[in-house]
Amino acid sequence: MIERLLKSNKAVLVLSFFLALMLWSYVTQEAQRANLSEVTRTITNVPLAYRNLDETLELVTIPRQVDVTLRGPRERVYDLQPHDIQVFVDLKGLLEGTHRLSLQAQVPRGIRVETFNPLQVTVELEEVIMQFKPVTLLITGEPGGGLVVGDPILQPDQVAVWAPRSVLPEVVQVSAELNIAGATSETVQIVRLRAIDYLGREVTRAELNPDEVEARVPLVEPQKDVPVEVSFTGEPAAGYRVTSYRADPSVITIFGRKPLLQAVEKLQTEQVNLEGATENITTEVTLVIPEGIRLSRQTIQVEIVIEPQ
Repeated sequence: MIERLLKSNKAVLVLSFFLALMLWSYVTQEAQRANLSEVTRTITNVPLAYRNLDETLELVTIPRQVDVTLRGPRERVYDLQPHDIQVFVDLKGLLEGTHRLSLQAQVPRGIRVETFNPLQVTVELEEVIMQFKPVTLLITGEPGGGLVVGDPILQPDQVAVWAPRSVLPEVVQVSAELNIAGATSETVQIVRLRAIDYLGREVTRAELNPDEVEARVPLVEPQKDVPVEVSFTGEPAAGYRVTSYRADPSVITIFGRKPLLQAVEKLQTEQVNLEGATENITTEVTLVIPEGIRLSRQTIQVEIVIEPQ
C-alpha cells in the first residue's frame, strides 16, 4: 500500500511540474507579446504650460511648445493628440531673473514619458510693480442744442497700473473715450480704460485696477468773459473832475448762443450821475443786458474818484 502511495505521489509531482512549466511558458509568452505590442512615438508641438507663478511676478519668456517621446501600447499611443498631454514647468519659489527648468508631464494611465526635447527650458521672470496714474477723458462728438462741454468729473480720477518693471515706463497715459454727439443734458457713463504708450498704442501687458471709471460730463451754455465799461452822465461841480474809477468786478461771465456771444465785446453799466459832484462816489449799478445773453451777476460796485482841478 505504501509502495502504491509513493508511486501515486511521484505522478502528482510530475504532473505538477508540467503544469507549472506550462503556466510559466504562457506567462512568459504573454509578457513577450505585451512587450512586442508597445511602441515609442514622438509627439511634436505640445503646448508648454506653467504652474505656481507668484502673483508678484510675470512670466516674460517661456517656449510655447516642446516635443515629447512616449511609450505604451500601440493603440493607445497612436491615438494620443497634443492636447491629451500636459507638459509644464513648476515655478514655485522662484524669484525675479532667468531660470533653467526641467520639464514635467501628466500623461494618460499606461503611457510612459521616455524623454523631452528639449530636456530643459529657459524661463525669465520679472517683478510686477504698481504706480498710480491720473485718468484722461477724451470727449468726441458735439452736443446738441448749442451747448458746450463743461469740466468732466471722473470717479475715480486715478487708477493703479500694474506692469512688469520693464513695461511700466511705457505707460504714459491712462485714457478713456466718451462720445457725446447730440447730447442735450449731462452725460453719465461707465467707460473702459486703456493704458497708452507715447505712440498712442495700448500697452496690453499693463493691468489697470479698476479698469473702468464713471465719467460725468456736464453740458452748459456757451460762455465767455468780457470787460465792464462804466457809463457816466452829467459833470462834477465847477473846479472838480473825475481822476479815476474802478468797477468791481471788472470782468463778467456771460452765457448764450455762440453767435450772440461773439457779438458782445464788453458790457455797459447803467449811467452813473456825476452832476454837481464834489466828492468820491461809491455806488452799486446795474449792468445793461444784451438781448439773448445771460449774466453771471446783474450788478457791480463802482467807485469814482473826484478831485479838485
